[in-house]
Amino acid sequence: MADEPIIHQIEWQGIAITITHRKTYPISGFGHIEVQANQRLPITETGYRSHFISDQELSGFKDAQDYVTQWLEATCKTKEWLAHVESLRQPSLFDLD
Repeated sequence: MADEPIIHQIEWQGIAITITHRKTYPISGFGHIEVQANQRLPITETGYRSHFISDQELSGFKDAQDYVTQWLEATCKTKEWLAHVESLRQPSLFDLD
């Protein structure tokens, strides 16, 4: 049976994010991280990501919040994310009144 979740609330680049971490999961040696935001993130187009993580992989980080923050920082440099951020800055011709 899974343990009680540890919930972190963070703000990353102006986006409110909830990180829910269960240290143990029915799969031996693995934990589970859920990332939820009300908008797209570089790790998910929908704002929701479910991620199983081995104890070994997580051991190099302070906690799940540190893991997710570093994951976001690493993936925010992709062409896709940079194009998305740029599209938010430029007004659409279809949005003009």
